[in-house]
Amino acid sequence: MRQPNWAPGSTASFSRRLQIRTRSSTSRSVYALHWWPQTPDSVDPAQIAFAYVCGNIFRVSNSSPKWIDVSYSVSHSNEKGDLEVGPNSSQQFEVDVKDTVLLVYLGQTIRQAANGGTTCPP
Repeated sequence: MRQPNWAPGSTASFSRRLQIRTRSSTSRSVYALHWWPQTPDSVDPAQIAFAYVCGNIFRVSNSSPKWIDVSYSVSHSNEKGDLEVGPNSSQQFEVDVKDTVLLVYLGQTIRQAANGGTTCPP
């Protein structure tokens, strides 16, 4: 499993110069340090495919050379989940509820697929 982007050692920072006035009316420069997790490299959503397979199984395909983190939710239910899909690969997942599944990437719904109700071959 790959290391998450928020892991120690993978943070980014910047400093900002602030002017602070003291009681003696002298001005001092202070540098404030801000830390936040690095944002993952994004890929063009056109490189992410989503399809219904059979039963309650769906497939996410990533044709980019980077790892992607996506999430899904099933319409009309509270069912949802997260997936990591490797570069140039696919990942299948199964849901419990038979309904349309929405695929979310970087906070935006980018695809949806209806559950076709097809029986999976043995």
